[in-house]
This record gives sequence, C-alpha cells and structure tokens, in this order.
Amino acid sequence: MIKDFLHFNDSCPICSKPLTLFMQFSDSVVFKSEKNLGDYSFKPFKFYNELEPNEDIVLVYEVDNTIEMEFTTSRLSAEAKKAPLNFFYLCNSESFVELGGSCYELPLYDACYYRSSPVMEFKKQELGKKKVWALEYSVEAEKALTNVEEHFSIKDPQEEKENVYFLSLKYDENITMLHYYTVTKSNSEDKSFIPNIFEKQLPLLTSRPKFDSNNRTVLLNKFESWILMS
Repeated sequence: MIKDFLHFNDSCPICSKPLTLFMQFSDSVVFKSEKNLGDYSFKPFKFYNELEPNEDIVLVYEVDNTIEMEFTTSRLSAEAKKAPLNFFYLCNSESFVELGGSCYELPLYDACYYRSSPVMEFKKQELGKKKVWALEYSVEAEKALTNVEEHFSIKDPQEEKENVYFLSLKYDENITMLHYYTVTKSNSEDKSFIPNIFEKQLPLLTSRPKFDSNNRTVLLNKFESWILMS
C-alpha cells in the first residue's frame, strides 16, 4: 500500500539526514513535496514545461488506509491522466543530473540513498451509476510491495584511497546487487577517470542491513566476503 511507502522511513539510513519526497509523471514532470500536518503538497520541480510551480500543485491526503489526490488546476488534472506516476524518496535533492528533454540521472554516489514506490496510474472506475477517475497500481504483482527498489551508497575512506559500495535491494525482482570500486587520490583528481566496477548479484536479503556507525564495520566485512567469494 502506498501509505506504507510514505511512512517506511523519512530519514536517510546512511547519514540520518531528512529525506525529500518526490513524485514523477512518467517521462514528464518531477514534483517536489512539502509536508503539512500529515498531508503533502507537490509543486513542479523539474521538466514542468507549461505548468506553473506556484499554481499547478498536487495535494495528497491520507484518508483511512488510502491515498487521495487533488489538483489545483484542470490542466494539471489532465496531465496526470496521460501517463503512469510513482513516488520516490531521495537523500540529496541536489543530485539530479539533467540529460536533456525530461531525462535525468541520479548518481548514487551523490544521491546517498533512494527508494521508489510501485508505479500507478489513473483509471476510470464504476462508482454507482457514475464513472470516476481513481489511482490504481499499474502492475498487479507490485501491489503487495512497499518499495520497488532501495539503493544505498556506502563510502569507506582510507588514507590513500576511498572504497565505494553501492547496495541495491530490488524487491520486484527478488535480488540484491552489490557494486564496488576504489578511487585513489590521483584518480579523484582525474576528470577522465572511469572506475573498474565490480558487480555481484545475490538473492534478495531476508533482512535489511544496519547502516549505523555501530554496525558499519560488520557491514563492510560482509561486502568484502561477497567480493572474495566471487
């Protein structure tokens, strides 16, 4: 349920900073949220073209165990019904790298932490004798998922180098991905440097790792054991 996604966590498990909630219309506008007494207002943040950031606002309310959405303008309501949408939480909201059009990247090294909801879309439903627009899951198999993906960036600075680990939990595919590379001081000064990235796929972890400082050494040792077993 999307309500579970919204309340899963609101601080970064890596650095403990507050997370920012975003919503995206597929291949289109990205909205950034503001929270007020448990409700959310989403204003256009990226790729909003003809939309007005201070006029075209999506209001999201929690009603019992469901989520209801309202749109402040008819043009925004029409835009929302054209394509699927999803929500995502991000640690570093300044990590967007725009690639042109409505395309972008979120480099995990800078983003720190990211998690995404199932994809949903507006469909017409029967309500008595009327037909109304209601938000439904686009993929039935994702209906039971709280998160579709979670991505974590763990950095281990050493005296002469930095070890970088990217951990991905892909709940929709039931897999865990580990990516690892090392950057030396000279590498970090070379703008053309392309790291040699180690990649390993494992089954989805049965329990979410602990990333706090008390458990960091245990986690890094586990990563090293995965790498050595490859």
